[in-house]
Amino acid sequence: MFNTAIIRSVYGKEFREFSQDTRTLMIVFLVPLLLIPIITLATYSTNIEVSENQQRRGVIANDCQQIPTEILATTRCVTPSEKASVMQQVKTSELNSLLDLTTKELYLANAALTSEQYLKNIERDFLSLQYSDSTYYQVIDLKSEESIVNVIGTSLANVLVMLIITFSFVGAVNFGIDTTTGEKERGSFGLYAEFKENLTSIFAGKLAFTSFCSALSALLGIVGITLSIVAVEHFYGDTASLTQSESEKVTAFFNYVQMLSLQDVLVVLLYLIPCVVLISSLVNLFGCIAKNMKEAKMLSLVLIILIVTLTKVDLGDGNFFYTAFIPVLNVFTGVNNALTQSVDYSHLVVSILVNISICINNLFDIKKLIIKEKI
Repeated sequence: MFNTAIIRSVYGKEFREFSQDTRTLMIVFLVPLLLIPIITLATYSTNIEVSENQQRRGVIANDCQQIPTEILATTRCVTPSEKASVMQQVKTSELNSLLDLTTKELYLANAALTSEQYLKNIERDFLSLQYSDSTYYQVIDLKSEESIVNVIGTSLANVLVMLIITFSFVGAVNFGIDTTTGEKERGSFGLYAEFKENLTSIFAGKLAFTSFCSALSALLGIVGITLSIVAVEHFYGDTASLTQSESEKVTAFFNYVQMLSLQDVLVVLLYLIPCVVLISSLVNLFGCIAKNMKEAKMLSLVLIILIVTLTKVDLGDGNFFYTAFIPVLNVFTGVNNALTQSVDYSHLVVSILVNISICINNLFDIKKLIIKEKI
């Protein structure tokens, strides 16, 4: 089905042309590595927030009926006998905090993730419950790792995947379209059609090159963002740009990153690599369908907008496994689950098979399009 010698030859040809194109190399390397840090510095904001949901608060009281209705509307009230079970919910971040009125203790799932405004709201309610002008209570930080995973892990997973997918599209469009639509405009498709039996291998080589460029763009984009963080710290300084609360949130983020194991990283790569290849194959396919470069880029732009839009659709936890059958989107669900809960290996295997099978199918579709064009 595939001739590895032809694949290597085509990939080598495309790579040599790529490495000799100074203008292209400058775009590939300088845009993500320099432009992103420059934009970040120019638009830098100290507005670092972790959203807080007041309805995820708990309070322990001897008589919940004495709690004002306006507080009960945003707070779960339990009796001292239920403290043990509710404490577990705080540790797992189902509740952000638990205020024990009987012992005057405030339990926080993770203080580093708790905003100053959130604490002020608790103090305000504490005063109204105690009918006192004293806000004394002992703060107990549970330092829940599960809380870090639930809050920061989810954010990291979503941002990570979105950035990689976006940068991958940029790389695939910049290089994949030229290896398909560009050659179509130059009349090379007529020549390719003569090699009917080797067409899939020829375009498999082009797909390998496009995937390399796509992955390189994604990697350099992430490096550029990292450089922008370093640049912000260098030019603004930690203490000058961050409040203590914000600094603690950043610390919590790095604590979470340190919690990631080699297995977590490998699982993320197993999700992302087939997805990047699939994106490249779709761009190559659009390049063969489109009449010109402008139309090919427009089709690719519509595709990325569609994918970003679909990522906002809530499929529900009950349908988790079925998301494995949705190409490209399965990487969002899989990585998010892998970084915040545990790996679902059945989901991982199905996702890989789905993405790779669509890539192969795209290669055969490209072959049909070229043969049809020759006819």
